[in-house]
Amino acid sequence: MKRGSGKKPKGKLLAVWVPGELLPRLDQGARKEDSDRSKFVRNAIREKLARQAPRGNERSDHDRDSC
Repeated sequence: MKRGSGKKPKGKLLAVWVPGELLPRLDQGARKEDSDRSKFVRNAIREKLARQAPRGNERSDHDRDSC
């Protein structure tokens, strides 16, 4: 979401503690995907949940872009 657009995000802010030794790897992974930390973590959560969920429960690509 662009700043100043006036719309409220459809999610919640989640503060997550990350061990210091993971931060360089997180930053490297985000750079490899031309992303930022937040998007990288959201995608990692989606991937993990998709592996756990039965088929048919995943959201569409359109829905993913709104986060």
